[in-house]
Amino acid sequence: DIIKDVELTKKVLEDTLLNKLEVSNLDDIYPVKIRPEEFTVGAFLFHLYGHLSWHLGHINYLRRMVSTG
Repeated sequence: DIIKDVELTKKVLEDTLLNKLEVSNLDDIYPVKIRPEEFTVGAFLFHLYGHLSWHLGHINYLRRMVSTG
């Protein structure tokens, strides 16, 4: 199930970033309110990049724990 979810997420991201997102949209206000302050689409993508990096750190830490016993 996890692999299927990752593959679906990959397809959605590729479709959005490669086919639907225009550079001119990066300064638009992101339509979903996630915090009290507003985000632009570009700022939200940067936020997601940092969030993904944080989770990749978790994955790497857990991989090291499992591989070293």
